[in-house]
Amino acid sequence: MNIPKHRQAIDTLAFEVREGDIVPMIAVETNDHEIRVRIPTKGMPAEAVRAFLDWLRVEAAARRSRLTDDTAWKLSEDVKSSWWTQNKSRFNDERK
Repeated sequence: MNIPKHRQAIDTLAFEVREGDIVPMIAVETNDHEIRVRIPTKGMPAEAVRAFLDWLRVEAAARRSRLTDDTAWKLSEDVKSSWWTQNKSRFNDERK
């Protein structure tokens, strides 16, 4: 199955539910200054919790960003080009 990139982080957060388990609901509390979300971690590996928090941080930063789509695209191309310049010898050496 081909899962879109933007769904992969979310899909890794699946809970392991066993027959007979009572799984508490996700609790959401809001006020004028914040939103609090409580998520049960039973059956959820620590790596999945970290992946979710990383995704949430990136999502929050992206929503606050004032980059235009064009500027973001140019920045991503610059980053990829810079990375390739620094790392291409590693890949070329592997071919020999």
